[in-house]
Amino acid sequence: MLRSILVPLDGSGFAERALPLAARIGEAAGATLHLVMAYDPTQGIGPFAELGPPSVLLMEELERREAAYLAHAAARVRKEGRVRVKLHHEDGLAGRVIARAARAARADLVVMSTHGRGGLGRLGIGSVADYVVRNLTLPILLVPGGASLPRGLPGRRALLPLDLSAQSVEVLGPLQELARLRQESRVVLLHVIVPVAAITLPTLPYPMAVNGTITELRWTQARERLARIQAAVRRRGLAASTRLVAGPRAAATILDVLHRGSYDLVAMTTHGYGGLRRLLLGSVAGKVIRNARKPVLVVRPAAPGQRRGSRRGEAGRPAKK
Repeated sequence: MLRSILVPLDGSGFAERALPLAARIGEAAGATLHLVMAYDPTQGIGPFAELGPPSVLLMEELERREAAYLAHAAARVRKEGRVRVKLHHEDGLAGRVIARAARAARADLVVMSTHGRGGLGRLGIGSVADYVVRNLTLPILLVPGGASLPRGLPGRRALLPLDLSAQSVEVLGPLQELARLRQESRVVLLHVIVPVAAITLPTLPYPMAVNGTITELRWTQARERLARIQAAVRRRGLAASTRLVAGPRAAATILDVLHRGSYDLVAMTTHGYGGLRRLLLGSVAGKVIRNARKPVLVVRPAAPGQRRGSRRGEAGRPAKK
């Protein structure tokens, strides 16, 4: 059940885009909404940081303004709907503050906005949403900038891309929790077959021909696997259908299906790769997150022995009072 929902804010209207959607989910679920904001005075100093550390008076003023902003945001949420709201205003970098607050609040879901930056832009600028996805095993509902948001609750018609691995279906649990809040919800199970190319001799390196035998075998296996997953989803009480398509690149094909169809949500499992490994290998879920124009529900499965929502190697710190 959804009892605790965390919404990170940074004082911008962009971050607040996630707030109405989170409030609607919280009201329908009877959950407590936790608004969290990181207090990091160096973020407000910017190019003047080299002049020296900020004064105590400046730090206190920044903290006061942020606390007032959080209180105002909470008042707006309470005015618009019947939802309990709690505030978290803590010292530290945003990503780590969100992770600590999620554990302290025993959050069942994080709802947050994302800029959707990719490539070198993300590498140089960094992304709070990227940190949260890679370091939390909680379900995270990402609201991309410029996304088409549902007027009511998300999940009326959800797209669930699968690579047919056991991990890829782990997002079904969080998706089912959202579906329970609606009277009618349908899940479309999508698998993309990327054709396998074979080099034809003796005219190396061209032409590249598609290996028809392997492709046909993969289609047969995918149909059977999708049918089994569909049966399991229906046993959970969800209406489900399947869709099998071919495309040269999995992420691009998923995005094409998402944007051409009447879906209001895409749900995916991510491996949560970081650093050079992600940069070199890429990530289908990461590419979908960065380019989707609709909300994205994503979950990173916990490693063996890792508690839900935790991050290995990170010590918690007490909240700021």
